[in-house]
Amino acid sequence: MLPPVSVIWLNYNSMHLIGVTKKSLDALLQLDYGNLEVILVDNNSSDGSFEVIEKYVSENKNRNLNVRLVKLKKNLGFAGAMNIANNIRNPNAKYLALTHNDLVPNPDYLKKMIAFLENYTEVGAVQGIVVKLGDESVVDSSGFMLDEALATSSVYAGGPVANFCKPMYVSFVEGTMPVYNLAAVKSASAGKNELFVSAGFMYYLEDVFLSLRLWAKGFKCTVLPVIVGSHYRMGTSKVAKKQDLFHYLLRNRIALIYMTNSASKLGFITQNIRKLVVSNRTLAERKAIFASLLDGIRLGRQLKKQYGPIDLYSAPLIRGSLKSRLFHWLH
Repeated sequence: MLPPVSVIWLNYNSMHLIGVTKKSLDALLQLDYGNLEVILVDNNSSDGSFEVIEKYVSENKNRNLNVRLVKLKKNLGFAGAMNIANNIRNPNAKYLALTHNDLVPNPDYLKKMIAFLENYTEVGAVQGIVVKLGDESVVDSSGFMLDEALATSSVYAGGPVANFCKPMYVSFVEGTMPVYNLAAVKSASAGKNELFVSAGFMYYLEDVFLSLRLWAKGFKCTVLPVIVGSHYRMGTSKVAKKQDLFHYLLRNRIALIYMTNSASKLGFITQNIRKLVVSNRTLAERKAIFASLLDGIRLGRQLKKQYGPIDLYSAPLIRGSLKSRLFHWLH
């Protein structure tokens, strides 16, 4: 018998891509997996997309599929919404898969991912190749590597799918279409009943935080050369304000690197302080950097106290220039 799996699908203000969202729902409701529940979570949409989705699901749902719809009373961000859904999932689920309103999963992707996890119990998270919607010969994402300053690099993103021909360990599987071993997540949760850290991470790096915790507990994060779905990249984030995205990206990176034992920690923070003093940036840009730095250090201190330090070097990392990184991972 197939092990039980819960799938969480997230929506937020998707009327501007409602055609893609309906394709995503169609694919989700037709997944070829026999022991499945689907939780559709709406992050307090205000554009009418939740009502469209609710009607569409009621008209197209397979009666044999367990589907639940949840509309949150406020936008809790990616991490918060996923945590709410994780708290109401089937408590007997062995694996948890995440996806979004701008992703169209392949019908058999869960069978392939779960079969791998069943055979490799040391793997805590797995991801396949996500291709670009409308150009399925091009890789949209396939897991990421980190360097010591937490800069991310996806070697195959933007390249041809044909180049990705063997499994590889990665620093982290991103939140696009991961599948998690829930026993591994529980081991890495520091006694907290949550999937992602709920304090502060919004839009960026919550998936990095979880993957690094998995590595630190001895679980591997792996990407397989299997196409799992198609992605309309940034379909939801486009509705967010650019200044908010900048703030969260820098703040969360500062917070996360503060928690680690990275040899580049001081240099990265100093580099951003230097931008406030020696640069041609406007006053508004300087204020934004300053606010992100302060908030990041505060958040890092808070999270380090709650979860403890993170051993960055338990995960595979990339070193040197981008050119040398690409040569290393492609040969």
